Amino acid sequence: MLKVNKQTASCQGGGERAPARRAPALPCPLKPCETRAPRGSPLLNPPELSSAPPAERTGWAFQTASGRAAISRRMASRLADSMPSFEAVVARDPDLLAVQFQSSVGPEGRVGTRAQFADLGVPTYVSPANCGTGTRGNGDSNRGALYSNNLLYQEVEELSRIFGVADRGTELVAQLKAREAAARDRVQGRAEEVSILYWFSSAEVEGDAWVAGQTGASAYINATLGAQNVIETDEEWPLVGWETIAAADPTVIVIGTMDRRNQSADDPEVKKAFMASDPVVRELDAVREGRIVEMDAQAMNPTLRTIQGLEVVAGALERFDLLK
Repeated sequence: MLKVNKQTASCQGGGERAPARRAPALPCPLKPCETRAPRGSPLLNPPELSSAPPAERTGWAFQTASGRAAISRRMASRLADSMPSFEAVVARDPDLLAVQFQSSVGPEGRVGTRAQFADLGVPTYVSPANCGTGTRGNGDSNRGALYSNNLLYQEVEELSRIFGVADRGTELVAQLKAREAAARDRVQGRAEEVSILYWFSSAEVEGDAWVAGQTGASAYINATLGAQNVIETDEEWPLVGWETIAAADPTVIVIGTMDRRNQSADDPEVKKAFMASDPVVRELDAVREGRIVEMDAQAMNPTLRTIQGLEVVAGALERFDLLK
């Protein structure tokens, strides 16, 4: 039996329960909310992916389009196109609710509180990367220290135990650590003069931009590769004006790609068109020299895809011939 309780995660502990099988997940800001546990098979590495390349079967949040399509075919139906209601989640009769952000399920969760789910006998799991962080009104976090992928590896190990596949979790962590080390070794020590800005999105494309601060997963990518972060704040995604960004004049601009279209700058093509046409932004060194990198926006947050983000940025620095 697995030791957990009604509020299980690195945030909590204790109690016992059987491995989870019905487990909705709430990473809703960027894609529809879905029930993530595959029907009739363990969560990790379903059979039809057993012959796929390792990059296509690495974990439950697959990092290629073909891998994600394969796992989607084995999922239960969608919970909601955006943030689901408390009732919609409970109606699935879950034996575990996995949550990426406390702003979804937490003290002031938009879906509900952990206590509300516990009262109905539903254990909740909050990502260790979001435990202990302060939360702003828009749901973004403030961190007192730089994020580390050690929190990601902890989450993989905990969730793999929860789903009764601890050996696969151990294997996955080893794969991810090897990929992280390889990306770091490609660049480390040769990117000290490179500054990188990560642009997630904007409510109005010509207005202030949500860009990465100095403590989140994007800043961790920079720190791992030895590059400089542009924005100095403990907020993970502060709103920053383009005049401020222009004064910093980053060497590289990484723009987030995503399925959602809730904000005017969610579309990467809109981002690129704005940068090419705005009289201030088009004069930035990164824009003039074409050093714009597209990256899955989930790689900019603490997720499995952060490893992919490391690889994307490392490859871009090599391609732009910026390594000394």
